[in-house]
Amino acid sequence: MPGDSWQTALGAIFVSGGRSGLTAVVVVLLFLLALFFVPFLTVVPAVAYGPALMIVGVLMLSPITKINFSDLTEAIPASSTIVLMSFPYNSALA
Repeated sequence: MPGDSWQTALGAIFVSGGRSGLTAVVVVLLFLLALFFVPFLTVVPAVAYGPALMIVGVLMLSPITKINFSDLTEAIPASSTIVLMSFPYNSALA
């Protein structure tokens, strides 16, 4: 698709949805395949990817200004998500 990014193409696939269990099976197989590449990723020092992660973190802060904090149904879940993802320094723990 000329002019479209690969994210747009994948987004179109995901919008159609995985209606069968085949989608879950494919995802599991891809994750299992990715496990074999983990030892190669440990070769990269933290100094190499640390600045990129900091830039991504700063970019993730910009949508916070669009949260309607006067509406408690939006403010409470948004604030708890921000706090629980920030304090343990790991989104998987939140």
